Amino acid sequence: MVLQHPPLAPSTAEEVDSYYDLPFRRDVHPDHAGPGVPALEAVRFSINTHRGCFADCSFCSITFHQGRAIQSRSEESILKEAATLAEHVDFRGTITDVGGPTANMWGLGCKLLEKGKPCLDRDCLTPDPCPALRLDKTTEGYRRLLGLVKRSKGVKHAFVSSGVRYDMLRGKDGETLPLHDTLVGEHTSGRMKLAPEHSDPEVLRLMNKPGFEKYEQFEEEYRTACESQGKEQYLANYFIVGHPGTTLAQAVQLFEKLLERNYSPEQAQEFIPLPMTRAAVQYAAGRDPLTGEEVHVPRTERERSQQKALVRWKDPKGRRKVEEALTDSGRTDLLPRYRELLAADERRQAHRTGSKGRKQARGKSRLFDGARAGAKDSDDLDIAG
Repeated sequence: MVLQHPPLAPSTAEEVDSYYDLPFRRDVHPDHAGPGVPALEAVRFSINTHRGCFADCSFCSITFHQGRAIQSRSEESILKEAATLAEHVDFRGTITDVGGPTANMWGLGCKLLEKGKPCLDRDCLTPDPCPALRLDKTTEGYRRLLGLVKRSKGVKHAFVSSGVRYDMLRGKDGETLPLHDTLVGEHTSGRMKLAPEHSDPEVLRLMNKPGFEKYEQFEEEYRTACESQGKEQYLANYFIVGHPGTTLAQAVQLFEKLLERNYSPEQAQEFIPLPMTRAAVQYAAGRDPLTGEEVHVPRTERERSQQKALVRWKDPKGRRKVEEALTDSGRTDLLPRYRELLAADERRQAHRTGSKGRKQARGKSRLFDGARAGAKDSDDLDIAG
């Protein structure tokens, strides 16, 4: 016997406000006061603006846990929290995040979503954002909200550290929306977080993510915006390895894209089949439930570790796996470029280490000259120059 309860109705703005108006301490539980919780610092002085996500990515369960309809807090509630943060004894002026599951979905939706009756014949964002979202108008509300939070008394910076949907930063006619330049100029703390997840069209279709060409277009627009505003900023990208439908050849194709950018993230998410998700069905059945077509599922440790090594190709621990994967896939033509980039990185690192030693010997440490400390670690994609 299977008993399934219907999902809760979306919360009203008043209900969501009441959740976040509770007197949270913004501290660890007393049991952990001694050792502390390092992860707390990233979110301690952040503001959740909404619940829910209508992206409906195949591998993500947020749609099922929080709902497809965006349940936004009121502007008043968010500004009240900003004022509360400013009065906290440990607050130093920086709100680390003003966002949610997807940062730029605050205040968005359509009449069908609000009624809990989304379209049955299309997705909200794929292959392109639905015109009913009216992004050219609705994203202005979030842009205005960010400005109000930043101008709150006692607040020096209001950053957006949640993931941003880059395909939602364009208007119906393909124009770049003002929110894009505002995020770059005022609300990015060095890195904007994005989740392209992969580069292969078929894998992205199975993930229900936008085509990689949209990411590449955004890359160029982000670079242009950074240069025009005199910002030295980067992109922090998230990729999934081992997702159903990803063959070794497709993993190598992503590796090639990363190689072109001399970019290797420090972390790569290994696919986990989460309950209720479409990707979990793909994983268990070896088929796409929407089309019935068979999909390749990377199940062996060898293949999954190879795919992870290809994404994190600058990690010395994975070099044998990278060369093994390129050999297995018949792409040894990429080995010379791969080795050349690794050697260049090693020379650069040796030079930095030597320079630091000489400067410290003179008693003058200039670790923060030129760029932020750590800004060019391998998890930052330098596209700003």
